[in-house]
Amino acid sequence: MSDPDPKVKVVNSGGSAGWVIAVIAICLLLVGGYVFRDAIFGASSNDINIKVDLPEG
Repeated sequence: MSDPDPKVKVVNSGGSAGWVIAVIAICLLLVGGYVFRDAIFGASSNDINIKVDLPEG
């Protein structure tokens, strides 16, 4: 008796959505790390000066 030829079925699951989410997550981690590093090791002058000139009259 001969065995029947095996049939191979290839299933391509998933898509590009997973890669897009992964790239966005990596970008957010990089930006968050940069902001965190800059907040701790950044320049010591973190002052914000606001000047408001109101018209007299």
